[in-house]
Amino acid sequence: MPREPGMPLEAKMQAYFNAVSNAEPPAEYREAPAAGNNGNALSLAPRPGRALEAYKLASDCRPGARSLQLEADSGLAVGDLLLLGPGTDTEELIQIIGFGSIHFAVPTQHFHAAGTQVTRAQPFHRSRSQQHAASSGPEADEPFEDHSSWSSNERRHQQARHRRKQRHRVRSTAAPLAPATISQTIRQPDRFSCPGMPSYEGLEAFEDSIASEFRLVSAGLDHGEEFIRRAFVAAKKNRHADDSDEFLHTFESLRSDFPGYAIALEKLSAALSDKLQGDLKRKWALLRQRRRNDGLPTPDGRQLVYYVLCYYRFAESQGTPAALQALLALRDQCRASPLDHVGLNLFAAT
Repeated sequence: MPREPGMPLEAKMQAYFNAVSNAEPPAEYREAPAAGNNGNALSLAPRPGRALEAYKLASDCRPGARSLQLEADSGLAVGDLLLLGPGTDTEELIQIIGFGSIHFAVPTQHFHAAGTQVTRAQPFHRSRSQQHAASSGPEADEPFEDHSSWSSNERRHQQARHRRKQRHRVRSTAAPLAPATISQTIRQPDRFSCPGMPSYEGLEAFEDSIASEFRLVSAGLDHGEEFIRRAFVAAKKNRHADDSDEFLHTFESLRSDFPGYAIALEKLSAALSDKLQGDLKRKWALLRQRRRNDGLPTPDGRQLVYYVLCYYRFAESQGTPAALQALLALRDQCRASPLDHVGLNLFAAT
């Protein structure tokens, strides 16, 4: 719904609510069950994460569109009002009725290019006099009819009854108010409780522990667990060494583009990095150094989880982890205490 030049935002919202009450909803939101949703809980669930100051379109939104794609939808919920292109000539107001893409009740009237800024508009509550003025129909202004046969007590009773009926008609014909935005603060754990490095047989328990902890630290619950488990699935499918193009392509694809989990991923990366040992720790440090030299971003926690799981699964599939660990242990011992003539004789005797 576009706004006329100089038109107050509250007046724009009033016009938008009137348009919503007359608009036909999209097909997938018709014939909704009495509970108030269309049976798809994910499409009506609030987006995880904290609300952002501003959002941006991820793709073009053309006139007549009933949905759009944002670069991030953190903190949004069904019923929220959004301003497309605030302050521009094509500024217009929409109200969210579902997710997947963001679906809204009234089609857009302007073209909005990818990258257009989008802000959340705070709904206002109309006064009783505004609600009365907005009501329509002949019954809303029906006059009181007096009868000469009534006694004074009966007349007072009928007048009170008429006023009650008028108030009920006004409430039933007024446009519904937009739901108020509810701010909710969720305290997240200060640290990520990370398990120690597993054996090959303990990888499943290691994955379950990481997923359970990420649910809490990210405050994403089921969405957060599904997000981190994508790294587990990718690691199980990997059949390539960590320096192959296939491995690096999957590694880059797992980098998070969801701002709501940025802090949780940093906590995961810090906690898991402290648990790395021996050859795995050395190889991870070399990878980070190589990415810095190439001007690439620092890997996040989900990429580190993928790297750790691939290390254990690939080493086991090659059948040489024990021999490799023994050689690395011998190297570290030689660095700590160099061999002399006596030590060499003892080593040869064993």
